[in-house]
Amino acid sequence: MKQLQDLLKPLLPHILIGVLFIVISFVYFSPLMEGKELTQMDNIHAQGMSQELINFEKTHPGQDSRWTNSMFGGMPAYQIKGGPNHNVYLFFQRVLRLNLPYTTVAIVFTLLLGFYILLLTLNVDKWISFAGALAFAFASYNFIIIGAGHITKAYAIAYMAPVIAGILLTYKKKYLAGGIFTAIALGIEISCDHPQILFYLFLTILLLVVVYFIYAIKEKELKNFFIASAILVCSAALAVLPNTSMLWTTWEYGKESIRGKTELTQKKAVDQQANQQQSSGLDKDYALAWSYGKAETFTLLIPNFQGGGSEGFDEKSETYKTLQQAGVQSPENISRQLPAYWGEMPFTSGPVYFGAIVCFLFVLGLFLVKGPAKWWLLVVSILSIVLSWGKNAPMVTDFFFYHFPLYNKFRTVSMILVIANFAVPLLGFLALRDIFTNKIEKKKVIKALKYSLGIVGGITLIFALMSSLFFNFTSSQDTALSQQLKSSGWPDNLISQLLNAMQADRASMLRSDAWRSLIFILLGGGLIWAYVSKKIKSAWFTGALALLMLVDLWPIDKRYLNNDNFVTKRVAKNTFERSTADEFILKDTDPDYRVLNITRNPFTDGYTPYFHKSIGGYHGAKLRRYQDLIDGPLTRDIMALQQTLTGKVSQDTLAMVLHQLPILNMLNTKFIIYNPDAMPIINFNALGNAWFVKQYKLVNNADEEYAGLNNFDPSSQAIIDKRFKEVVSAIPESSADTTKGTIKLLSYLPNDLVYESKSTKPQLAVFSEIYYAEGWNAFLDGKPVQHCRADYVLRAMPVPAGKHNIEFKFQPKSYDYGQKIALASSSLVVLLLLGLIGKMVYDKRKES
Repeated sequence: MKQLQDLLKPLLPHILIGVLFIVISFVYFSPLMEGKELTQMDNIHAQGMSQELINFEKTHPGQDSRWTNSMFGGMPAYQIKGGPNHNVYLFFQRVLRLNLPYTTVAIVFTLLLGFYILLLTLNVDKWISFAGALAFAFASYNFIIIGAGHITKAYAIAYMAPVIAGILLTYKKKYLAGGIFTAIALGIEISCDHPQILFYLFLTILLLVVVYFIYAIKEKELKNFFIASAILVCSAALAVLPNTSMLWTTWEYGKESIRGKTELTQKKAVDQQANQQQSSGLDKDYALAWSYGKAETFTLLIPNFQGGGSEGFDEKSETYKTLQQAGVQSPENISRQLPAYWGEMPFTSGPVYFGAIVCFLFVLGLFLVKGPAKWWLLVVSILSIVLSWGKNAPMVTDFFFYHFPLYNKFRTVSMILVIANFAVPLLGFLALRDIFTNKIEKKKVIKALKYSLGIVGGITLIFALMSSLFFNFTSSQDTALSQQLKSSGWPDNLISQLLNAMQADRASMLRSDAWRSLIFILLGGGLIWAYVSKKIKSAWFTGALALLMLVDLWPIDKRYLNNDNFVTKRVAKNTFERSTADEFILKDTDPDYRVLNITRNPFTDGYTPYFHKSIGGYHGAKLRRYQDLIDGPLTRDIMALQQTLTGKVSQDTLAMVLHQLPILNMLNTKFIIYNPDAMPIINFNALGNAWFVKQYKLVNNADEEYAGLNNFDPSSQAIIDKRFKEVVSAIPESSADTTKGTIKLLSYLPNDLVYESKSTKPQLAVFSEIYYAEGWNAFLDGKPVQHCRADYVLRAMPVPAGKHNIEFKFQPKSYDYGQKIALASSSLVVLLLLGLIGKMVYDKRKES
C-alpha cells in the first residue's frame, strides 16, 4: 500500500491539473450541461455524407462498405467514415478522450494535455506548463475549427505537441522512453486521418532534425544524434504500420482524386498559356485561394486587425447608424451581414490570433533562450508565416508547390499557420522556464523585457495611434457589394455613405483591438518584472500568468464560438428533416437511382446525400474525372435545366429538355428537386441502372473521351479509351438491334451490385456506376471477368448471349492487406508497451 502511495504521490499535482483542464473545457462549453448541442457545419455535412454507410453497418454488423453511392455518383468511403479496424492507435485515441464529449470538450482537453506534456518534457515547471497549455489550446484558430466542425483537424493539431515531446526526449538520450512515447504519439497522430496537418508536422520535424544535426556537429555529439535518429526511425515504423490500411487506401485514392494529376492535356495547355507550370496535384489557383495577406499576419497579435470574421457590425457601429438613419428596414440584420473582414482571402470565419502576451513572450524568448530549440522554433515560425501568404509570396510558394513533395496536394495554405501557432507559445514558455529557474541573471532579463516591450508594444501602439496612415480599410469585396446594392435599387449617395461607414468601423475595430493587445502586453511584461524583482512570489506569478492567458484569449474565442452556436437536442435532431420532395422520392422502391437538388449548390451540398444518392455532395477530394464532369458537361446540363425552369414551362418542353441532357441521364438522375415543398420532377429520360448500347467508339486518350461527351447519345453509344480495346474486342464496334436484350438490377448494396442480363447475342453493357479500378471487381456467373471504363466515368462490360448473373463487388486489396498488417503490428505495439510497463515496475521494485 505504501509503495502505491509513493508511486501516486508525485502524480497528484498532474492529476489535479488534468481535472482543471476538464473543468475549464466544460465551462467554455457550458450549454452542453444544459442538454444542448453545438451546431458544426462540417460535422453536419459529415453526417449527411456517411448516412448510407451508417445504415449499411446497422444491417451488416461488423462489416464496412468502403464505398458509398450517396455522393458524386459514387466514391470510396475511406475519407468519409471509418469502419471496423485493427489499428491499436484508434483504441488509444478513445481511451485518451476519457469519454468526454467528442466534438467539443474532448478536443480542448486533448489540446491542453498534449501541450502540457510537451512543456513538462522540456523541464518547465508544472504550473508554468499549465499556463502554457492554456495559451496554446485557447488560440483562436482551434476554436474556429471546432465551431466549423473540423474535428479530425482539431485532434491532429492536439497531438502535434506529444509527438514533438517524444522526439525531444529521444534526442535528450532517453532512448527507450522517448522512442516508445514517439511511436504511440505519432501513431495516434496518423490515426487522426488528417494528411494536411500530418504533412505540416512532418515539415516541423524535418527542420527540428536539421537544426539538431547542426548542433550535434558543433558539439561533437554525432554518435548520440545518430543513435536517437535510428530509434526514431524505428518509432516511425511502429507508428505507421498499424495505420497501413488508412495510409495505403488514402495514397491509392489520392492518385485518382483531384489531388492527383489530370489526364486532360487541354488543361496543361491552358496552364502553359498562363505561364504556369503543370501541377502534379491540385490546380494552383484552387490550392492558393485562401492565402493569408502579408498585412493580415498582424492578426496573430491584434485579432481584429483586418475586421475579424463573419460577425459583421453590431448596433453600436457607424454602419448600423447609417442604415438606421436612412430608414432601411432591419438595419441590425443587414449590418451583421455586411463584411467587416477586409483581408485578401475570399472570406474567413475569424482571424488566427495567438495572443498578445504569447507574441510578446515569443520575442522575449528570442533574446533569452539559447540552444537549438530557439533556432528551430524561429525557423519554423518564419517558414509557416511566409508559406501562409501563398500567392502573396510567389517565389517561396512556387518552389514548394512545384518541387517540395506532397505540398501541392493540399489547399487552404493559410492552414500552415498551425506550425507557428505551436512554435510561438513554445518558445515563449521556454523563456519563462529559464526565468523561473533563475537560469538567467536579473539584469539580462530586465534588458530583454525592455527590448521586447519596445518591439511588440511599439508595433501595437503605432497601429493604435496611426493605422489610418497605412491602410484605407477597403476590401476587394466592396466593389461587388456596391454593384449588388445598386442593382437592388439603392441610391448612389446611400451606398457611398454606407461604404464610408464600413471603412470607419473597420478602422475602429483595428484601433480598439490594438489598444487591447497593448494593455495585455504591458500586463504580461509587468508581471514578469514583478517576479524577477521579487515583488511577488512564484505561486502568485504562475496563477496570475494563467489568468492573464485566459482573460486575453477566452473573449476572442467567444467572438467565434459562443453559446449562440448551441441548439437544443430537438432542433439538432431535426437537422435532416424530410421535405415534401424527399418524402415523395423515398417512396420509390428502386434501390439505386440518383437525385439532383438544384435548391442548393449541388457540389457543396451535404444534406441531400443524407436521404438520397446524390449527383453532388460535399467533399474536398472528389474523383478527378468526376470533377472534370462538374467543370464541364455536367454543369452545362444543370445550367440548361435551371434556365428552363426559370419561367413557366410545359411538360412537353421540360421532357424535350431533359432528353437533351446526356450526362444527367447517363448518371441515372431520376428525380430533380427544384422546390423542397413541392413534388420533384421525375426524369423519364434517365437511363436506369444499366443498358445495352448499339455501338461503341474507341478514342485515343482522355481528351477525346472527354470531348465526346459534348455531342453523343449515351443510350445507344459508348465512348471507350483504346487502352480497354482488348476488354471489348469480343463485341463489334457497331451492333445491330439491342431491343432483344435486357439487363436489370436484382439487388443493391453500396459495395455489392447484382444484375441479370438476357440477350440473344453478345452485347456491350454500360452500368450507371462510377468506374474505380482500385477495388471494383466484376463477376459473370460467379467467375471473375474484366470490365472497363466508358463515357469518361462509368463502367462497361461485354456480356455474352444468353441469361447471366453479373455482379460487381468492391474488394480493395489495399484495405484487406492493410488490415492484416495493422493487426500484426498493433499486437507488436501492445507487447512492447506491456514490456516497457513491466520493466518500469521491475525497476521500481528493485529500487525499493
